[in-house]
Amino acid sequence: MREQGKKKVICVLGMHRSGTSAFGGVLSALGVNMGRELIGAQSDNPKGFYENRKVVKLNDKLFAALGTWSGSALPLPGDHWDDASLRVLKEKAVNIVRSELGDETAFGMKDPRLCRLLPFWLGVFREAGVEPCFVIVLRNPLEVAGSMLARDGAAIERTLMVWAAYMLEAELHSRGLPRAFVAFDDLIENPGKVVGDISDILGIEFPLSYDVAKNDIDRFLDAELKHHTVDDGKLAGYLAGIFSDLYAKFSRFTYRKEITTEELNELDAIGKDFTRLRGFFYYPGFDADAMFQKLYFGGGLKGRGRSLCLRLCVLVRSVRNGLLPPHSKRRAALKKLWSLLFTLGA
Repeated sequence: MREQGKKKVICVLGMHRSGTSAFGGVLSALGVNMGRELIGAQSDNPKGFYENRKVVKLNDKLFAALGTWSGSALPLPGDHWDDASLRVLKEKAVNIVRSELGDETAFGMKDPRLCRLLPFWLGVFREAGVEPCFVIVLRNPLEVAGSMLARDGAAIERTLMVWAAYMLEAELHSRGLPRAFVAFDDLIENPGKVVGDISDILGIEFPLSYDVAKNDIDRFLDAELKHHTVDDGKLAGYLAGIFSDLYAKFSRFTYRKEITTEELNELDAIGKDFTRLRGFFYYPGFDADAMFQKLYFGGGLKGRGRSLCLRLCVLVRSVRNGLLPPHSKRRAALKKLWSLLFTLGA
């Protein structure tokens, strides 16, 4: 590593099926210790996950303690990270970091769920005296959704919501820390350049140079690692273009050392649109059509109230089905949606 005396952890962040395993494998080929005991390869990932078994088990327990699971797009209880109830898990996590690091100057950590659990792990890194840096992996979310559909049968729309939650939280919680946004497609097509860019942006040197590791990396990477390819333009048809806007914004962040405040503000604005819709349309067990039927026929609405309810139902279905214009008119549509909600509530 270029910065002598400072112990580091290189965290690979990104949604499931985004290419994080491929980046984990490349880091391993470059001599980075990804864990003393890794999760074994499986049929859906025959080249391996490069995930530390102890970290994965601890993250399982952490989600359980928070009363949620990794496939939810809902916000996590952000004020609970320092609760006494998580103290035992935090102590275990600190011990994991210290034991994995040992006498080395750096090690790697990869679990897509770190995107959502990063506030917890940042506290762990501070206690362990380790400086984190991040490789944030980007892939077209429709390709991610196609892969999740093939593997788990997960609905496209739900996966897109989870992708947005993972990426927005990975960006937010790593903001101000050393990080490199990278594209999965680029790793497949030109791994040498991607490795060089990561090294330059993060200011690190890997234990093995790319030239030394090239043969192993070439054997590891191949086009078969990517089973789903989707044209970027198709993304605009989902949820009023929010996912398309997010993907385009993240794409502009790739391979850059600096991201302007203006760009981050623009990303935050898109994130706020996503947050408003996330809580309304995708709460577990929430059935918008059933809610409107109950409100319309059993809610005591009359006259203008019933008219507003019908208009709101049409608008919700339009947003949910991606029928609203994706860009300039989206904010007006969302403002109208919430105005109708508050009118009914009154």
